[in-house]
Amino acid sequence: MHHETASVDSEKLQQLKTAYEESVGSPEEDDKRFEYAAVLINSESAEDKTRGVAHLKEMIATGSPNARDSHYLLALGLCRLREYTPARDSIKRLLWLEPENRQAKDLLNKIEEDARKENLIRIGIVGGIGLAIGTVLSVLISRTRK
Repeated sequence: MHHETASVDSEKLQQLKTAYEESVGSPEEDDKRFEYAAVLINSESAEDKTRGVAHLKEMIATGSPNARDSHYLLALGLCRLREYTPARDSIKRLLWLEPENRQAKDLLNKIEEDARKENLIRIGIVGGIGLAIGTVLSVLISRTRK
């Protein structure tokens, strides 16, 4: 599976949505829904990614024949939405089914690396805020002692 962020053409998105909606109830429904979800996941819009994630979760829950690929794509979509814990859970389910899946292992590493980076940024922000508050308090305290 390809996991670079690609710009999604709104016309293509609409074509895939229509193809999926027209396939509901037919033998092609799962494949069309999977294709539509894949394009949503690759969108730059968080709203589209969220809709893609919802489609994939439902496909997995209903036992879609595309469930294994759906776990990978779901993990990728969740990672792109910065929902690292559920992304990690999804890719680990795929690795439980396919322990030697190299692509899934690579995605798990990316998820864990992105989560670590985000945590370091949060720690830095909290530390910076704490330092700023401490500085302001020390200035205020020194002024009240004069």
